[in-house]
Amino acid sequence: MSEGKELEPTLKRTLSVWWLLAWRGTLLGALMGASVGFLIGLVWFAFSWSPEYLQAVTATLGSVVGLVWGFIVLRMAFRKHYKGFRIALVPAPAHA
Repeated sequence: MSEGKELEPTLKRTLSVWWLLAWRGTLLGALMGASVGFLIGLVWFAFSWSPEYLQAVTATLGSVVGLVWGFIVLRMAFRKHYKGFRIALVPAPAHA
């Protein structure tokens, strides 16, 4: 692994990372959440279960899907090679 100089988090670099997190996290997360909710609703009504708890179940499962998706998107951000930089985790110097 080569050591490079640390780059400043300029507005352009920050926006590049933010854009990945925003569009993949929000847009694809919303689509996944809607799809999961739709499928749960279909199964729920196919089995004629009471609609009383449907909203709570879909909200809970949607939250779980969103949380997992958020971690996946963050990992994508770490792995991506942006224009002129990439995100790297480096050890901090030990404090004496």
